Amino acid sequence: MEGDLIPCSEEPINPYLKFANHTTIPTGYIWLRGDNSKTSHDSRFYGPVSQALVQGRVIYQIRPIFKKIESGL
Repeated sequence: MEGDLIPCSEEPINPYLKFANHTTIPTGYIWLRGDNSKTSHDSRFYGPVSQALVQGRVIYQIRPIFKKIESGL
């Protein structure tokens, strides 16, 4: 979420995006990660994504354990 400090231990997939060891999420943006980091085109490829582009939200997490996601969004 905005203001979060995201550690970037992996190299960015997109060579034009240069995240050092971390990146800070700007206000109004989110950081998206796919479930298969080797093939996902996510924020490591595109960078932070505007919340205005998000059309859904996660309500349940299946793995590592099944739980309902409580969010302030």
